Amino acid sequence: MSEQLSIFVTGAASGIGRATAKLFADRGWRVGAFDIDQVGLDSLKVEVGDGKLLTHSLDVRDPIQWAQAVEIFSEFSDTRLDLLFNNAGIGAAGWFEDIPQDVARQMVDINLMGAINGVYACRPLLRSTPHSQIINNGSVLALQGPPFGAIYGATKAALLSFSESLDLELERDDIRVSILLPTQVDTPLIDRPSFTAMEGDIRDASMTSPEEIAEAVWANTNSNQLYVPLGHGSKWTFRMVRYFPKLTRWLTKRWLKHKIESSGRSAIAQHEVKEHEP
Repeated sequence: MSEQLSIFVTGAASGIGRATAKLFADRGWRVGAFDIDQVGLDSLKVEVGDGKLLTHSLDVRDPIQWAQAVEIFSEFSDTRLDLLFNNAGIGAAGWFEDIPQDVARQMVDINLMGAINGVYACRPLLRSTPHSQIINNGSVLALQGPPFGAIYGATKAALLSFSESLDLELERDDIRVSILLPTQVDTPLIDRPSFTAMEGDIRDASMTSPEEIAEAVWANTNSNQLYVPLGHGSKWTFRMVRYFPKLTRWLTKRWLKHKIESSGRSAIAQHEVKEHEP
């Protein structure tokens, strides 16, 4: 009889993490679902069924909590870890100087250090499990620094570099590494604080569902693909940045200039309307 495969999911209480935990549980994997949102984890357990998954609180910024979570997961999975899905993340948007330093620190600590902590904690289990895998949840914004996303984009760019290095280093341990590069996904993350009004409503863009991302995670368990572009325009963006970086940068600057000019015209128009109000 073949051994039951297992996955460790961070940020599992909502969005992509929740959809992934549900999908893998439905398809017979042992699922460890971890998050700081205990209410979300409790509802996930009710939805999926208590016997199909382990839920436990985890702040990915804390190496001690990681060690405790991995120990609990190891007992649950019979010391097997086939897939670590580093999914936990937060975001905030706006001009660099508008984003408070404590918010910037949180993004670095959760988006980047959270994943690094996870690999440190989970590597022994991954190494002892044949053909294991790490999937890091990045962003298409990792490919080229975006306006209004200096910190968030930097964390995802660092995560991309981290994934590329791990893919080379961990091959000797039979551990595959991939990074997801999605465009906008319809999760609570996109309702993040926006500290610059001009940045606009991110929900105006084309959206990818968490379930689509979960399916991509599932598909990539049978793939050696390092880069996994996902969502509307992601493959086009990936190719443009990789092969035409200067052109992509020029187009982005043109877009930003138009955005600033449009914002200025809008502000003037609103001021004129208020002046003429009776």
